[in-house]
Amino acid sequence: MSIGRENPYDGLSEASVVATGYGPGSSAKIGILGPTRMDYPNTMAAVRAVARYLSRILGG
Repeated sequence: MSIGRENPYDGLSEASVVATGYGPGSSAKIGILGPTRMDYPNTMAAVRAVARYLSRILGG
């Protein structure tokens, strides 16, 4: 996760990125780009849930 000015790109200084790995070896990533004042607990839970779902589908 990176928030605001933690982002390495100046254009994303007003945004946040919440991401996690999924699939075998977790080399692929899924995430959400949103405002710095987003609902982090719900956003992180949603990203994790989708990542688990994708991992189950891709894992067989």
